[in-house]
Formats: sequence, structure tokens, C-alpha cells
Amino acid sequence: MTAHQIALNRQKALKRLSKSTTTDAARLWANVDGSIVMSSWARLLPRLYALLSSAQYLGASTADSYVDSALRAQGIVSDPYGPLDPQSFVGYASDGRPLESMLMVPAVTTVAGIRQGMLLKDAMAYGAMQLGMMVRTQIADAWRVPVGTATVGRRGVTTYVRMLTPPSCSRCAVLAGAYSARTAFQRHPRCDCVAVPSSEDTREDFRTDPLDYFNSLDRHEQDKIFTHAGAQAIRDGANIARVVNARRKAFGLSPAQGRGSLQAQKNFGSYDYLTSELQGTLRGSRGQVITRLMPESIYADTRSIEETIRMLKLHGYII
Repeated sequence: MTAHQIALNRQKALKRLSKSTTTDAARLWANVDGSIVMSSWARLLPRLYALLSSAQYLGASTADSYVDSALRAQGIVSDPYGPLDPQSFVGYASDGRPLESMLMVPAVTTVAGIRQGMLLKDAMAYGAMQLGMMVRTQIADAWRVPVGTATVGRRGVTTYVRMLTPPSCSRCAVLAGAYSARTAFQRHPRCDCVAVPSSEDTREDFRTDPLDYFNSLDRHEQDKIFTHAGAQAIRDGANIARVVNARRKAFGLSPAQGRGSLQAQKNFGSYDYLTSELQGTLRGSRGQVITRLMPESIYADTRSIEETIRMLKLHGYII
């Protein structure tokens, strides 16, 4: 089995888990009382928190074995600096805020919509859509971020390959290929690209090369994914990355935790909409908002692999 096949098998397992958890989240949201949205959702929240926490733990606890299997399939043997601690990836959202805080956002959005004049059913539907997107993104990150950490944590493994899982959007297509292991994975909501740990870009198939992926599509698919004008420009010989990046401002790709999102969480406002029990879990002893430093921010802040590993150990990601 090739490394890419191993990666696709992991992605299939992720998609099954994401689908079932998103369905469970929708069922819980359907039980929200429209007359007391905040408090009724806060009462249901622990059930969803348990589901997402389990998904996070599963993604983290299987990351080491996935990375080792993918590397062995390429003939690469590498000792880890230390095993991952799966529990360290549990309980926090991708941007470092407490998971409970993020999961309350759809209720906040729904109440805000009602106050602005939206019909209750429309506000609830919007909240449901937002919740579904959050759940899918958080599960994908919960399976992707530990893989990145496990890759960084392998001696001599300096690269991962971003592999597409077609059909892929244009913004992902141009990012296919090899990256430094310490480069944070760029993604958008519902992004299903896969990180394959490696020592180089093997160009094993079209899913790791932007132009090869474009050429694998028929003309209709090219126009649909890259727009008619963009696809025609690429067919005429234009640089695929430049064509797509010309519209980059509309895309919103970002790592799981960038410096901007970290600062935003440090400045986050009140948790008054939560129950007193939940508020106690989200604040430090002096009442400040607790924000976790995630692996992506560690990569951005460190200049050497030695410093990166030291920080990953310091924050409990590597034992």
C-alpha cells in the first residue's frame, strides 16, 4: 500500500466520523427552545462537547501510527523525539479558545439575528448551518493538526505533501505539493485536503500537482472549479497559481491558529452567556480568558527544529 493510499484510508475514516457527528449535532440543535435559545443550547452543549472531544482524541491517538505507516510505505524510517500526548489536543478549538466557547457561537449568532429582525425559523436555520460547518471544520482540524505535530516530531522528516481529495476547489488545487514540515497547513471550512508526511514531493499522482490535477478534469469541471475565464487562461498557458491567486481575497484560507486569531482570542469578550459552571472552566484564576497556544503558532514563533520540539514538549503536545 502506498503512502497516498494510507492517507486516503485515513481520510475516509475521518469523513465517516465527521458525517455522523454533524448529524448528531443537528439533532441536538433541533431540540433548542426558540424562546430561550442561549440557556437551552447551554444545557445541550455537554453532549456535543463529549462527541467532539472523542473525535479529537481519536484523531490525535492515531496520528503517530498513521505517520509511521506513511513513512514506512516510502521506505523512510525515522525515530520520534517523543510520542504525542493525545489528551493535549482535546478540549480546545482550532484557534486555541476553549471548545465550549466556540460551540456556543451558533446560539449567539441566532439570538443576534432574531434581535435584528430575522424570523425565528430563519435565525435557527442559520445557526444550524453555522454549527454544522464548525463541527466539520473542528473534526478535520482535530485529525490534521496532530499529524502535522507528529511529522515535525520525526527526526530527519522535514516535509509533508499536501494531497487533494477530488473534487477539490481551485484554492486548494494551487496549494497541492510539498511543504516544510513546520509550515502550518492552510485550510478553509470543509477543506478535505490531506497531509502526507514525506522527505520530498514524490509527485506520485495528479493529486499532488496543481497543473496535473487541472489537466485531469474535463472542460466542464475545469470551468466550474476555476471559472470559465480562469480555466481558459490556464488552458492558454497562464500560470495556474497566478490565475487563482488573483482572486485570493475572496478565499479565506488560513492555518488552524494564526497569530491574528490568537490575539483575537486574547482580547475575547465576556462569557456571560454561559452557565456559571461553564464559565469557571473557561477562565483562569484571575478571570482572564484561557487561550491555548496551538502547534501552528509554535511553528511560526520558532526558528529551529530544536526550539520547535522544545516548545511542543513544553506545551504538552509531545511527551
